[in-house]
Amino acid sequence: MAADAKGNDIDSVDIPITAALAIAPYNEKNILESAAGGAATVSLPAAYMKLGLIKQDGGANESQEQDSPIEFFQDGYKKALDPTISIQWGLAEFNEVVRQLITGKEPDENGMIAVSTWTPDTKWCVYYEEVYKGGRIRRLNGVMQVTGTEVDQSERNAVKGRNVTLTWQTDPLVGDGVNDKYLEWQIVPKA
Repeated sequence: MAADAKGNDIDSVDIPITAALAIAPYNEKNILESAAGGAATVSLPAAYMKLGLIKQDGGANESQEQDSPIEFFQDGYKKALDPTISIQWGLAEFNEVVRQLITGKEPDENGMIAVSTWTPDTKWCVYYEEVYKGGRIRRLNGVMQVTGTEVDQSERNAVKGRNVTLTWQTDPLVGDGVNDKYLEWQIVPKA
């Protein structure tokens, strides 16, 4: 639907119906080229590992934090500081990929990890895709680090998920390598 007489377009409203989240080791080969991210369907590099199911109430919760800008003596001059942009997901599965994400370690042959933190220094290439009612797709790709993990309380007959916060990192692999936080595509279905 195109914009109505009042300039409103209901098909431009974000109503998520599904999503996919995957991580890959930090490597330039795991950052998508513009054409690959803008294709109708994405073929991720082989190194990507899907994190699995997301809790019903655990879809992407995006946030930006930014300190007050630097103000100068001359009125009207300000310099914005570098923002911190994060996304929290409610991961439903506790699989090997999720364990590796939140500990930065791979389990041994017995499934054991010696856990020292839930916020490792490990950098990950991250791919996230949301599909909206009406067929629009939003894709994000870049470098992130885990900056927070909260484990849900154990409740009988309820999903015990992990609410994992990842923060986008300014990185030489992404955009201009100095200011850009992530790559974003919006795919709009052809009418």
